[in-house]
Amino acid sequence: MAMLSRSILLTGALALCAAHCGGSSTPPSNTPEASAENTGGPDPTGSQQFTQGDGTTTGSNSDAASLSDAQIAAIADKINTSEIEQARIAQSKSNNEQVRHFAEMMIEHHGQAKSQQQALGLGSAESQMSMQLEQESKATLETLQAKTGPDFDRAYMQGQVEGHQKALDTIKQLRTSAQSPELRSYLDKLTPQVEQHLEQARSAQQALQASSDRTGFGATGMR
Repeated sequence: MAMLSRSILLTGALALCAAHCGGSSTPPSNTPEASAENTGGPDPTGSQQFTQGDGTTTGSNSDAASLSDAQIAAIADKINTSEIEQARIAQSKSNNEQVRHFAEMMIEHHGQAKSQQQALGLGSAESQMSMQLEQESKATLETLQAKTGPDFDRAYMQGQVEGHQKALDTIKQLRTSAQSPELRSYLDKLTPQVEQHLEQARSAQQALQASSDRTGFGATGMR
């Protein structure tokens, strides 16, 4: 789905969720309520925006309502691609067994999701949301490349927790706008997988924190 959180939406988003830092911000709304910061909780206005680590947002319910199936497909694909790219960096830089295992799972699961989506033959079309996700994903990759050792492990897993939460929110939002039954079914199947990834990311993050508390500087080889 950022340091990494400044990804995803993306499990994955898809994953919605994400990769997710840096990049551009959503243009301001004409209504003050819609421009208020939202951290993923209930929004009394009904127009939810997903706040990244740098304060940018990834869209709203009103944005999703106007998306075509091809645009939704592009967003889902960027979530999957972002998760795979970040996981490959984790495999190349981390010496932590749990982090490497999680990254391996991301590559496998999101690779399968990309193949399943391609089989639907929906095409792809850019939107403001998909372009913002791509910018945030690039910024996240740059952030991860600059970190090493335990700092990298903590940044990667923190991003995975935040990114998969945003991806999950995004996928659910996109599901309500999808027109194709096949696309809705695909998003329905993707949702529990992103939820699983989110829980596993939280578990790995907690294990890293516990090890850091014991050693005083972080773990590089948990078993």
